[in-house]
Formats: sequence, C-alpha cells, structure tokens
Amino acid sequence: MNKIYFSTLLYLCFVLLMLSIINGFMFNIDYYVHRVLNQYIPSGTVVETLQFLSNILSPFNCLLLILFLLAVLFFKNKFQFLLYGFWSFSVFLIGTIMKYTIRRPRPSPEFDGYSFPSMHVLSVTLLVTLLILITKSKWSKIIGIFLIITMIISRVYVNAHYFSDTIGSIIVLTIMLLSLKLAEEKESHYETNKKR
Repeated sequence: MNKIYFSTLLYLCFVLLMLSIINGFMFNIDYYVHRVLNQYIPSGTVVETLQFLSNILSPFNCLLLILFLLAVLFFKNKFQFLLYGFWSFSVFLIGTIMKYTIRRPRPSPEFDGYSFPSMHVLSVTLLVTLLILITKSKWSKIIGIFLIITMIISRVYVNAHYFSDTIGSIIVLTIMLLSLKLAEEKESHYETNKKR
C-alpha cells in the first residue's frame, strides 16, 4: 500500500511542477540553477566532458544499450524480458508523447525540438534503472547515480534544458518504476497463490 501512497504523492508533485512551469514560478528557480552552475563550473575541459557525455549517452544510444540489456535478459528470464521490455517501451513512449504535447520551448534556440521532459535524463535514468534491476549490483547504483546527476548538470549547464525539465524526467521515471514494482508484486502474489 505504501507504493500507492507514494505514487499518489509523486503524481501530485508532477502536477505541482507542471502548474509551476505554466504560471512562471519555476522560471526563477530554473534561471538560478543555470546561473549557479555556470558560475561554479569552469569552462573548458569540464564543458567538453559534459558535452561528450551528452553525446555518448544520447537517447538513441541509451535505447541501443537498453535493447542490448533486454536481449541478454531474453536468454536469462523471458518473463522479466517481457515485463522490462514493455516497461522500457512505455517510458520512452510517455516521454515522447509528453514532449510533443506540452511543447515547451528550449531555453536556448541553439537546440532543436522541445524541452519538457529532458529525454537525455529520462533515457539515462531508464538505462541505469534497468541495469540495477537486472544486476542488483551496488556498483551499478553508485555509477548510475553519478551518471544521472552528471547528465542533469550537463543538460542544464549547456542550456539545452531547464532544471525543471530534468526534475520532470526523474518524477516520470519514478512513477513508472513504482508501476513496475506493483506489477511485479502482483505477479509474485499470483504465482504464490497458484502453487497452493
């Protein structure tokens, strides 16, 4: 039941975030975060590294890595392959639908497309989450959190996204992860009852 309450809380946070974006309240926070990052992160090598990371972990490249993970999972556990595959597809689909429905302009005209949610952050977070679900490794969690934070900083620093775009991506992924956990619990409960 805690997952349902937490999901409801996340939905409320997402609605509040959207309302804050619409009424302009988030603009000041977005501007402040961008300014602080530009003030404290030195230009040069750091910027090149952040841009390199954004290129390497583009949504398309993340999709390829996710498909590779799912292909490996196909031979280990076909049920998880179907469940995680459907879940991954749903996350990408929801992110894409939101991007073209909301149509929030990007902070900088240098970048094409729409801003909300950040598909870079969403796809990296999805890749990391899937890797953690499959491997259950402590190191994948540590490296994954580092990659997600770095991607958030990268997208905001280069002015490709507002900070609120990246937070929106994290909320969407977390809601979808809770949905996945509920589906796994239902299946586990069903399998337990079936054996009795």
